[in-house]
Amino acid sequence: MEQRNPHIEVEMYLYHGTSADAIENINKHGFNRSYCGKNATEFGEGVYFAVKPRVSADVVFAPPDSRGNRYMYIARVLVGNSAKGSPGLKEAPLRGDSAGGRYDSVSAYDRSVFVIFSDAHAYPEYLIKFKA
Repeated sequence: MEQRNPHIEVEMYLYHGTSADAIENINKHGFNRSYCGKNATEFGEGVYFAVKPRVSADVVFAPPDSRGNRYMYIARVLVGNSAKGSPGLKEAPLRGDSAGGRYDSVSAYDRSVFVIFSDAHAYPEYLIKFKA
């Protein structure tokens, strides 16, 4: 990915809010786009990550458990060269340049949210437990 995108930051630390029920699975197997659509599909049917923690900390993405605890990951995400996302995308769009292939991810128009379609493009590095 770095060779295809030599002038951009291909890896970013991003935030991903989740429910307590999903933690064990994410910790063991990583993020899985098969569970997409549970909370959002505005930019495509992949795994969503936010640049700002307050977005992922929203109760929609990080619902409280029975004790009022909420959960959010800090993840290392390969965003590479991203295109504008849209509803219904199941994979990143084609690049349409001489390099060929697809974009590495999609994002919101302001690059505040990124969506990946390859499960291997994100690593759940830290789990944060919090109350809001």
